[in-house]
Amino acid sequence: MPFWLTFFLFLSGGIWTLYAILMHDIFLGVPCGMGFLLGAAQLVLYGMYRRNAKALRNYSSDLLEQGWSNQPPIAASHEEERCNDTKGQDDT
Repeated sequence: MPFWLTFFLFLSGGIWTLYAILMHDIFLGVPCGMGFLLGAAQLVLYGMYRRNAKALRNYSSDLLEQGWSNQPPIAASHEEERCNDTKGQDDT
């Protein structure tokens, strides 16, 4: 989820929770308060893993520069390689 969307949902939850506290409205305060707390937790996680995302982007760009983008995502098993080798021998 984009950071700014999370931030403004967190902010909105906080404002509605404050309003619910001022109006003594428990039916509005409980869900908005939970959203406010979960939004705070998500922002903390963004802060913790923000540096790792930058390192991951640099790592993936290094792999692209080395030509790893042309490699298949899953290597063929030994049995598949053996089957492919025997098919070429039968054709000759």
